[in-house]
Amino acid sequence: MEHESTTSHRPDVWRLAVLARFAYTPLLPALVSDHWFSADSAAYLAAANLAGYLLGVVLAERASRMLPPAVLLRGAMLLASVSLFACAVPGGFEWFFGWRLLSGVAGGVVMIMASSSIL
Repeated sequence: MEHESTTSHRPDVWRLAVLARFAYTPLLPALVSDHWFSADSAAYLAAANLAGYLLGVVLAERASRMLPPAVLLRGAMLLASVSLFACAVPGGFEWFFGWRLLSGVAGGVVMIMASSSIL
């Protein structure tokens, strides 16, 4: 019975992992066209997201030694969700830079931890 409940959550984990990793990219043209950021600033924000992702991938294994994988995975998914909502607020370049960096970290952790947690 317990096995059935864990397998039913697998699609949700992958859906959230993809959201955490790829949700920001389609928003870049809208941010530029609505004059939230210049094209150059948007490129820096995308770079912050990628840098955070690489940092998250590197830190995922180390963090999994300190926290149970399920707790780490849930925390990273929560951080990714919060960062996406925070980016709906026009807080300026520094605001977005920090949240995009954190979103990347969370996305990297989720991508690494989701596969090992499912297996």
